[in-house]
Amino acid sequence: MQNILSEVHSVLNFLGEDYITKLPSEIWANIESNRNIQNNPVIDSSKPLNEQGLQEDTLAFLFVLKRDYFCDTYDEQQAILKIFEDNQKEWNEKVMNSGSLRAALKMLKNN
Repeated sequence: MQNILSEVHSVLNFLGEDYITKLPSEIWANIESNRNIQNNPVIDSSKPLNEQGLQEDTLAFLFVLKRDYFCDTYDEQQAILKIFEDNQKEWNEKVMNSGSLRAALKMLKNN
């Protein structure tokens, strides 16, 4: 979790004070005090966030921060939730269509 918080810290610092000040102070303090200070990823402004080599849990954490604190309007928040729902559906379809899941479900059914 400390490395995730380090990555979140780096992204927020890259985004700047406008984003950091939107967070409740206790959340920012928690990120700062619980991160791995030995891990300071550098964010490359020429690459999208999903190409920065960040952990999946970091991206999920950032998603929640965006949804809860960085959206300026209700419509923007709803658009973010729609993206999440679409991604969840896509992931569920991939899992359900994978041969390994079908095999596991078949094995459970036979027991």
